[in-house]
Amino acid sequence: HLRLSAPLAAREPPYLHQDHRAPDDQRLRMSQPPLSQQIAALERELGVKLFDRGGRTTLTHAGRMMLPEARAALERADEAARTAQRADRGEIGGLSVGFVRSATYLALPVSLRAFRERAPDVELSLHPLSTLGQLGAFEEGRIDVGFLFRLRGHPMSDWLSLRTVSREPLVAGLPEGHPSAQKGKVPLGDLSRDRLLLMARSVGAGTFDSIVTLCREAGFSSERVQELPDPQTMAQLVAAGVGVSLHIGDPRLLKSHGVVYRAVDDPEAAWELAVARRNDGRSPVVDAFWGVVEEEAGSLSP
Repeated sequence: HLRLSAPLAAREPPYLHQDHRAPDDQRLRMSQPPLSQQIAALERELGVKLFDRGGRTTLTHAGRMMLPEARAALERADEAARTAQRADRGEIGGLSVGFVRSATYLALPVSLRAFRERAPDVELSLHPLSTLGQLGAFEEGRIDVGFLFRLRGHPMSDWLSLRTVSREPLVAGLPEGHPSAQKGKVPLGDLSRDRLLLMARSVGAGTFDSIVTLCREAGFSSERVQELPDPQTMAQLVAAGVGVSLHIGDPRLLKSHGVVYRAVDDPEAAWELAVARRNDGRSPVVDAFWGVVEEEAGSLSP
């Protein structure tokens, strides 16, 4: 009935809100074939007379009762159309984002800030996950996009679209008085006699294993590796001189009292931070976020 009731709601004259009588120059002209045909069709479908076509064309009691509902229905239809158009542009809906800790230094906040400016009504759900954790979340449909590390030799690109946003070096956290703290870059072998403090393998198995492999090749002893639950504890122990830490990230963005951060001087000690999405299926919200990341690509790397 919505299509047929449109003439009633759209063409009802102002005087029908008053005494339901109108001067001749304000009278609703029912001689227009399209309008009269549509109203007649609506009356036939409803089995109700909506207009009194006597000397003056006025709404019947049924027509007056129907008029507010018809107008409200048209307003709801217009709102539904606007909602559909906004949804198609990715301006409303939900977006689940996974991210590794290194993404929080720059790539994630820059991307989210730009996206919130474009689509403030999208409901964001943020999930701190390791790279392997995000791969599982993608498979289970728990995240829509993710900031993760490309894993060497891993077939993730077979079913994920990946866009590299930055190249993150391995960074050593050193006590302020450490002999290597004055160097611009630190050869990993120079730290082989120090106790090595790492984020626990349970936090990110892929990253942990890659770092440990590099350290073994540089002469570290596995007996001198200490796993820790969080970066705050790690920084406090480094500042206390307990050992040195290794992180992935830009040394200019890492700051802790009593700790000096230096990039490791090894071309192999670097990870590609990428934004990822599934290859199958398309979501307007994901498309909109992906477009923002591509536009902001130049500012996602220090």
